[in-house]
Amino acid sequence: MDPKKLQEERAKRYGIAIKSGGNVTKPGKYANVSDDDFADPVNYRYPIDAEHIHAALSYWGMPKNREEYSSAEAAKISDRMHSAAQRLGVHVAEANFERLALNFDLACSGDGPPTEIMLIPPGNPVTGRDGRSWNNPDPSGVVDFFESRGVDMPVDIEHSSELKAPQGEEAPAMAWITSEEARSDGSVWGKVDWTKRGSEMVMNREYRYYSPVLVYEKATLNIRGISSVGLTNKPNLFVNALNREQQKEDHPMLKRLLALLGLPETTTEEVALNHVTTLKSDLATALNQAQSPDLTLFIPRQQFDAAVTKANNAERALKEMKSAELEKAINSEIDGALKAGKIVPATREFYSSMCRQEGGLDKFREFLKAAPVIGADTDLDSQNTDATGAGKALNSAQKEVCQRMGITEEEYLKAI
Repeated sequence: MDPKKLQEERAKRYGIAIKSGGNVTKPGKYANVSDDDFADPVNYRYPIDAEHIHAALSYWGMPKNREEYSSAEAAKISDRMHSAAQRLGVHVAEANFERLALNFDLACSGDGPPTEIMLIPPGNPVTGRDGRSWNNPDPSGVVDFFESRGVDMPVDIEHSSELKAPQGEEAPAMAWITSEEARSDGSVWGKVDWTKRGSEMVMNREYRYYSPVLVYEKATLNIRGISSVGLTNKPNLFVNALNREQQKEDHPMLKRLLALLGLPETTTEEVALNHVTTLKSDLATALNQAQSPDLTLFIPRQQFDAAVTKANNAERALKEMKSAELEKAINSEIDGALKAGKIVPATREFYSSMCRQEGGLDKFREFLKAAPVIGADTDLDSQNTDATGAGKALNSAQKEVCQRMGITEEEYLKAI
C-alpha cells in the first residue's frame, strides 16, 4: 500500500495530524519499534519503548518540540509517554508539572468525620472556584498515580506536607488517604483513615474545608495525580507557593551544566538528566562503531597504505612511459629535420630542450612546416669569431629561423 495512504490512516486512528518534516515511513533505526511504541505514531516520532523512553521524555520536555502540535495532540502524546513511563517503571519527575489546590466543604455527620471524600469533581474540564480550568482526561490514571507510589497519602494542616516538610519542619498528618476510586462520572474519591487528633479537630469544626493538591502537566493542563490533601479555612486559596517554595533555591552548578549541554536555564532537572542519558547512549554507540567499524565504509590502514603505494607506483610508471614516448618522438622529429636540412646539427640540443617543454613538440612541428632548408654550405666558417661567440653573425636563413621560433639571435648563437 502507498506509504502516504498508510500515514493518513494512522492520522485518523490516533487523532494526530501529519506534520511537515514528519516521517512518512518508519526510520531504519526504529525498524523494530512497533507503531504503538511511538508517542507520535503518525509521524513516527518519540519512540517510547524501553530503549528510547528517556530520550523521548527529554526531547518532549523541550517547549520548541511541542510548538507544531495542537493542545489536544500534545495531550495525547503526553498521555502515551506517561503511560509508557509507568508501564516501564520509569520515574517522571514532578519538575515537569505544576500543582494546584482545589477546595471543598468538609461535611461531617453526627457519627464522625467523613470516611470518604471527593478529590476531583465530575466532568472535564475541572473548574475551580476562581474560574480557572484544568483537564481530567484520565481519572483512572489519577488512581494509577496514587497506587504507583505504594504509600498512603497524608491529609495535613494548611498543606504543611508540601510547604513545611521539605524545609525539615514538622508536618503531622491528621488523616491518611488509603485508597482512591475513579467513578463513572469522572470524579475521583478517596477513602480516609482519620487520626484521633484529626477527627477531633474536624468534629470541633476547627477546619471547615479540605483542599486536594493536584499535580498537572504544565504544557497540557492535564491532571496526572494528587500529592496530598490539606485541611484549610481558606477555600479560595490557589497555592502558588507550592511551586515557589520548591523552586526558590538557586543551583549555580545546574546552570553551568545546562550551559555546557546547550540547554536553556529554564530546563528542568529531569529533562537535563534525560538529555545526559541520551548523550551517554550516543557516546556508547559511537565507541562501539569505532571499535567495530562498518567495513563497507572503512578499510584497515595497512590495506589503505598498500593501495596508495600501488597507485603511486602505477602513476610513476605511467609518467616514465610517457616521458620515454615523448623523448622518442622528439628524436624522431629532430632526426627528420636534420635530414631535411631544416636545422643544423649544432642546434640539436637547443631544439630538443624546447620540444621537452609543454606544447614544445607541437610548436616545433609547426615551425618545420614553414622552415626553409638551411643545411647547405654557408660562409659561417669564414666569419670572424672568438671563443666567447663575440663577432658571430647569422646568415639570412638563420635569422629567419630565429624569427619563426620567437628567439633572439643571441640565444641562437649561444645554442650553436
